[in-house]
Amino acid sequence: MSLQFKNLTVQYRVSDTTDDRVTTLDNISMKIKGGECVSVVGESGSGKSTLALASMKLLAPNAVMTGEVLVGGTDISDLSDSELEKIRWNEISIVFQNYGDVLNPVHRIIDQIAEPLIKNGESRSTALDRSAKMLDYLKIKPGRAELYPHQISAGERQRVLMAMALITDPAVLVLDEPVASVDVITKSYLADVISEQVDSGKAVLMITHDLSFAPVCSDRCEVLYFGSILESLPSHELLDAPRHPYTRALVRSFPMMECAKDLAGVRGTPPSRSSEFSQHRNRSCIFQPRCTQSIDVCSQKEPQAVSRGAGSAEVTVAMSSATAAA
Repeated sequence: MSLQFKNLTVQYRVSDTTDDRVTTLDNISMKIKGGECVSVVGESGSGKSTLALASMKLLAPNAVMTGEVLVGGTDISDLSDSELEKIRWNEISIVFQNYGDVLNPVHRIIDQIAEPLIKNGESRSTALDRSAKMLDYLKIKPGRAELYPHQISAGERQRVLMAMALITDPAVLVLDEPVASVDVITKSYLADVISEQVDSGKAVLMITHDLSFAPVCSDRCEVLYFGSILESLPSHELLDAPRHPYTRALVRSFPMMECAKDLAGVRGTPPSRSSEFSQHRNRSCIFQPRCTQSIDVCSQKEPQAVSRGAGSAEVTVAMSSATAAA
């Protein structure tokens, strides 16, 4: 089973009295096949979590979504909540980033993991037994299953969310910052867990800020900037051979333990999501105001995507000095 986005655009209505909208995702197209993990990287506010939520149609009420979101060939964008209940957590599940808003503070963690199994018709005893095995698989120590969310560490809560997503064995898995709150040892183990899920045939979409983690267990990396994909490249090339100036800037700003380097952040600030900028973005490179290598044509024409070998693609600024020198 695959997860596919076709020309996905997500906008948020600013108010109920006007038609003003801000664009968070702009014409996103991407396919994740079974047995493949695709990571999405980019600055905060680039639209990564919106993409994760759109994959299960869990966007806020003021969101307007156009395009298609295909889960195993079924377009979920027009399905009702009752129709989505058959798909969510059964065919596709998500590990949310904000565990504090997801876990119920008045229920034991093992009961929360068992809930979808019970809802699907399994007996409570069977569901609890499977949930205990899942917690053991994710290396939650014996006896912790009976505790409440506030009684366990942030790293354990992150693994509880992973257990909740895996317990129904869905074919598609969406991970929103799965290692944001864990230590190095747990991060390494979770990388093994994710790789095992991919090897079992799952399609995995992984959102992450950790540029060193993306190549560990993903096959391809999509670089998201202001709601648009600027570059798509094999994950093993993310740190060593990025082509787009924005991707290079991200890599320069990311510290790595394996080597010493001078850190340099992405210059300037992310653009405003005003309607004025939305008009500007359609006639120029959206990264041009912050790019250190732009030339005149970058502010006059939007660059087009070009193929980059073996089925991967990148949006290359073909008219810029950066790409001409590459």
